[in-house]
Amino acid sequence: MTDSAEAGSVAETPAGNPQSATPPMDNGSAGGGGSWLDGLSEGNRKVATAKGWDKDGGLDKAFSSYSELEKQLGTSIRLPKDDATPEEWNTLYDKLGRPKEPVYDFKLPADYPADLPYDDALAKAMMPILHEAGASQKQAQAFHDGYAKLKAEEAKAYQQAVASRVMETYDALTKDYGPKDEPRFKEAEEFANRFVKKFGLADSFKTAGIILPDGTLTDPAIFKAFEIAGKAMFREDTLNFGNVPKEGNPWKAGTTNVSQQNAIQKRDPALARRLKQEAGVKPTKHGLT
Repeated sequence: MTDSAEAGSVAETPAGNPQSATPPMDNGSAGGGGSWLDGLSEGNRKVATAKGWDKDGGLDKAFSSYSELEKQLGTSIRLPKDDATPEEWNTLYDKLGRPKEPVYDFKLPADYPADLPYDDALAKAMMPILHEAGASQKQAQAFHDGYAKLKAEEAKAYQQAVASRVMETYDALTKDYGPKDEPRFKEAEEFANRFVKKFGLADSFKTAGIILPDGTLTDPAIFKAFEIAGKAMFREDTLNFGNVPKEGNPWKAGTTNVSQQNAIQKRDPALARRLKQEAGVKPTKHGLT
């Protein structure tokens, strides 16, 4: 035997004494001397470092993170595409909390003014529209509150405008007719009221806001027009503030005037009845004579 190994033979290596160490595995990398991060792009290596995957057990953590991400994606809510069907959108709305039926439990905002009207019918009419748009209870309530506040501000502004018009009307009329409790003003007001009542204009003008529910006018020009028209129509019944013809009560003894009686009876039966009562004319079975 020779002291050296034959050509082509494998030299025996004493047990426990390797000539060179096998490179350790790094973070789950395959043997061969490199980290599993070496095969990543620079951007992905930065992500791995930021996540702490470059340390011991990092590869296992990376796979666990990916697995968790897949689970989350499986339960996530995705927006339908632009060409999605109504059914696809309805599925999304249902997931987002839209009620099954187009009914919402609306409550007035806490700061909604108690003296302002609330349109409950309009609120109910909006429910199907909100439901079709996919609104949840919370979303619908937010829309309702915002709209209610806008309407409240609008109503308050209208009330202030009406109050301003009433004051302007009062100032203009007292300037032309004198104080409201004086005969000249009362006479003009009586003729204007008679004209309005004669043609049944009160309700129409109340709806238009020209006359308020309490009978107050908000336009001095209309008051003057009514007064002129009423005076022309009832000129035979020229009144003083006591609502009695200037010529006197034509039914009173000593002042009887049949032509005046007939004129008043024709134009204002209510006044005629009152004047008859004041004159002491006794009613017959057909009424006052």
